[in-house]
Amino acid sequence: MASVVRGVITPYLFNANGVLTAFADGVAGTFTAAAMIDGSREVWNAEQFIQTMRLRQVVDGGGGTTTVEVFRRRSGANTSLGTISLVSGGGAFASAATVPASVALQTLQVGDILVCQFNARQTTTAASVTVEIGMR
Repeated sequence: MASVVRGVITPYLFNANGVLTAFADGVAGTFTAAAMIDGSREVWNAEQFIQTMRLRQVVDGGGGTTTVEVFRRRSGANTSLGTISLVSGGGAFASAATVPASVALQTLQVGDILVCQFNARQTTTAASVTVEIGMR
């Protein structure tokens, strides 16, 4: 019989695979569909709270900063939950994290849609990023 870990909530993951210069940039604070990373994720369980939002980059680009913004779409309105920036020079598998600024922004409801977009990308050979939204 397989064991079950109760109380563990799987994080929401967004992946951008390939050279980052192939992706579009959005405008900070405004959801831009062309800059969206890996589609959207719908919240199915009640009482979910964002513990952390982390950006991981597989290859250090050596130039510029990668900035990702996380949005929550609720009842047709997009709300920025915050941005995560990773400056070049951190090496392969570097990461940066942040937390939404208030409890209201951390709280998710059933039916909320989570999306991520690039607002800036490292330029020289940077490749493959993952955005992880960890829950509690």
